[in-house]
Amino acid sequence: LHWKGGASIRAQKRTRFLSLKKQLLFTMAFFIVCTVIVTAYTCLRYIRLYTAVLQNNLSLYSLQVFNSIDEVYNTCQSIAYSLSYNELVQSYLTAETPLEKYEDYSQAYNQMTGMMELSSYIKDIAILSDYGNAIAIYGAHEAYAEYLDDASLSGSTLTSLGRISVNQTDCQLLAMSIYRLNDPESSKIGTLFLAVDLDSFFLDKKAESAEYIPEYMMADSLGNILYGDEKFHPVLDMDSGGENFEMTIGGTRYLVYPHSFRSANCSLY
Repeated sequence: LHWKGGASIRAQKRTRFLSLKKQLLFTMAFFIVCTVIVTAYTCLRYIRLYTAVLQNNLSLYSLQVFNSIDEVYNTCQSIAYSLSYNELVQSYLTAETPLEKYEDYSQAYNQMTGMMELSSYIKDIAILSDYGNAIAIYGAHEAYAEYLDDASLSGSTLTSLGRISVNQTDCQLLAMSIYRLNDPESSKIGTLFLAVDLDSFFLDKKAESAEYIPEYMMADSLGNILYGDEKFHPVLDMDSGGENFEMTIGGTRYLVYPHSFRSANCSLY
C-alpha cells in the first residue's frame, strides 16, 4: 500500500508539473502573439507615417524645383517682351536698305547680348525678320529659320518648339512672334528665339535627402521631350489635371508630381 501511495503522489506531481508547463507555454505563446501584433501595428503605423512624410517632402521638393524653373521662364518672358518691342530691335528687323541694316545691326546686337546676362541658362538669343534680317548671338541663325513657319507660333507669348543644338549644347527652344509697334493692324515683322539649357539647370539641382533619388522629366504640349528619360513619356498621364498620381515602370513604383508653366506650353514631372 505504501508503494502504491508513493506512485500516486509522484503521478500527481507529474500532472501538476505538466499543467504548469502547459500554462507557461500558453502564457509565452500569448505574450509572443501579443508582441507580434503590437510590433506589426507599430511597424504599419511607422510605414504609413514615413510614407506620408516622404510624400510631403517630395511634394515640397517638386514645388521648389518648379518654382526655380518658373523663375527662369519668367526671366525669358521678360527678355522676350523687352527685345521684341525695343525700338532699336524693331528698327533692325524692318530695315530694308544695306545702310539701314548696317547701322541698326550693332545696336540691336548690343541689346541682345545685354539681355543674355540676366540668366546663365540662356545660351543663345536670335531674331529673324520677314525682311531677311537675322541676328544670332552664338548659334547659326539658319538653324532657327526652319521654325519661322511653325503653326504653334500664334500670338505674342513664348512657345516651346522642342530642342535645338547650340554650340554642341542641347537646349530647349522658345520662340515668340514679334509685331510692329504702333501699328493698328499689328502686322508680324519677325520672330524671337531663346535657347535655354535645361540640362545645366537640373545638374545644379541635388536631392535634399539620400533616402530617395528624384527623376525629372519635362515635355511640351507638342509632345517634345525637353528633359528626362524617354521611358517615362509613354506612361505619363499628360491629362492628370495637375493631380499627383502613381505609375510603375520595370517594377519600380514612382510618385509623380505634375506642374504646368504659365510662361511656356510645357510641364514638369
